[in-house]
Amino acid sequence: SVALAIEDHPAALLDPGRLGLLREEAGLPQLGYWHDTGRAQTRAALGLDSPGDWLDQHAAVLVGTSLHDWAEGQDQRLPGDGVVDFRLVAEYLPRNAARVLSVAPVYPKELLPAARDALGAAGLL
Repeated sequence: SVALAIEDHPAALLDPGRLGLLREEAGLPQLGYWHDTGRAQTRAALGLDSPGDWLDQHAAVLVGTSLHDWAEGQDQRLPGDGVVDFRLVAEYLPRNAARVLSVAPVYPKELLPAARDALGAAGLL
């Protein structure tokens, strides 16, 4: 699968509506969507769109997600260490979709079980 991912910069050309137009106008209906939880939360904090906007509009072509939390302007936090609604992601994510834990390298490996537990509690494992 080939998928487009969210960019969190305000100048990014892609938004939820444009992704649909791109797939239609470019004749790329097989092009998927990759949801990045941290970038989606950054966009929400900037007032651009909400994570739910992306998921609502592109659930049918959702191929996977990068899972990391966001708080105080920083992404790549361990799940459970921020404000991302992982339950919302779990509602939309197909069973066979890829899941990638994407966290900053500053976290010690001893904290990974807590991140796994947070993802499990949200229904993502």
